[in-house]
Amino acid sequence: MENRLKLLAILAFVFVGFTSKAQRHTPPVKIDSATEARIAALELKVARQTPGLSHLVIVGLTTFGFASNRTVTTDDAGNQSTSK
Repeated sequence: MENRLKLLAILAFVFVGFTSKAQRHTPPVKIDSATEARIAALELKVARQTPGLSHLVIVGLTTFGFASNRTVTTDDAGNQSTSK
């Protein structure tokens, strides 16, 4: 039992050492000007969005999903019935 704990401690130490080493040597991300412009445009669009609009969209999509949802069941004889 004690050997298992020592092995687990060693493995945890090695894992933490490798993951922290990989994070330190990650090169910085470079973004081109076109991507920066698209991100800036999206940020402006999100900032302009009215608070109720996102809620309205979610409610509309949910209502449409419930209205268009159908359940098709097939019995042993192969007869299908559709229920809403």
